[in-house]
Amino acid sequence: MQARAAGAREPGDSDTSFYCRQKMWNSQKLKKIKKFKKLISGFGMVSYLKELPADYFEHVLPDEYNTRKIPRAEYIENIDNFVKQHSGDAAAAITVLQEKLQKYSFMLDVIQKQKNALVGSSADLQENLDLIDYLEKQEDAFETRYELAAGVYAKAIIPKSDKVSLWLGSHVMVEFPYGEARSLLRKNLDDAEQSIVEMAKNLQFIKEQITMVEVSISRVFNWDVQRIKTPTDVIE
Repeated sequence: MQARAAGAREPGDSDTSFYCRQKMWNSQKLKKIKKFKKLISGFGMVSYLKELPADYFEHVLPDEYNTRKIPRAEYIENIDNFVKQHSGDAAAAITVLQEKLQKYSFMLDVIQKQKNALVGSSADLQENLDLIDYLEKQEDAFETRYELAAGVYAKAIIPKSDKVSLWLGSHVMVEFPYGEARSLLRKNLDDAEQSIVEMAKNLQFIKEQITMVEVSISRVFNWDVQRIKTPTDVIE
């Protein structure tokens, strides 16, 4: 087989299969795919191996990126056997893979929204910490404005104090000394930042699984095209 540039369109490629192949080569995530040499061989791209940098043969993302215990997308070693498991119907096999893809995409959307909400919450916590620092530095009473309604503000005098009230949730407000309030807010901020990091890792893990499923869909599609073109019992 004549060597081609990595990710190049091959004869008989559909737009879908070419898109998936391009995504595979362009994605930085694929630098972490376990035993990438074996995966590439499954694509029939052994001739590309000499063009790959060494870091393509690293492992997939470790389990620490999957704190939510999301099932990994399995690499399909034998397309022929996989299709036979679905009554020899390539369309049915692709439908199963597309359902998996939808599940991963749904999880990606849910976790992304949770992460965005935590990012906003972290900003509020940091703002409250800054406000406590400001209040603690005030030696005398000072004037400020508070919101009565949307776009409506009134003036108020804030007396010198060594305490502040925090909303804890469920319509509960508790008064704390500045030190205790700062400690509580800092703990909540640290927890939020840790959760954001974990969610970012889980998002990266899910994106890797999405790529794997997309690649599998492309391989099954190519297998079916080749089966139609080549009258043979087994096509790998």
